[in-house]
Amino acid sequence: MQTTSDANAQLVSTFRSLAGNGQFLPVDQLFPADLSALFPDDYAQREEGMEAGVPGIRSFLDTLKAGFPDIQGRVDDVVAQGDRLVVRMTWQGTHTGPFMGVAPTGQQVHYGRIEIWRMREGKLAEHWGEYDLYGLLRQLGAVPALPS
Repeated sequence: MQTTSDANAQLVSTFRSLAGNGQFLPVDQLFPADLSALFPDDYAQREEGMEAGVPGIRSFLDTLKAGFPDIQGRVDDVVAQGDRLVVRMTWQGTHTGPFMGVAPTGQQVHYGRIEIWRMREGKLAEHWGEYDLYGLLRQLGAVPALPS
């Protein structure tokens, strides 16, 4: 029987192997269609503006893919200690659909994200995330560049 510690270590190993390849992968390769493989039923979403639970993850991924159908993510760094997993990622894609009220621009974008998860029994039980929303919206022409 696999212990919680072993299950969490396996989850960390999965993310570290993604980080090790340094390649951009389609969002569907990073997050499986059946999200229950990664997230428990009582998943706690702590990112402001995101719907709670697993439906929030699905909604976020669907919104991202609607605005950037070719969106890809790359795992850049993984840090794990105890029941915490921190992943630094870079995302890139082409803005060919509406996103956050911004009409399609055809613009190629890239932005960084930091994910912090609490692991439980080999699944991602709780989440906090931050991303460069200003940089993303600036690339889309939705907000002005900061004065130099």
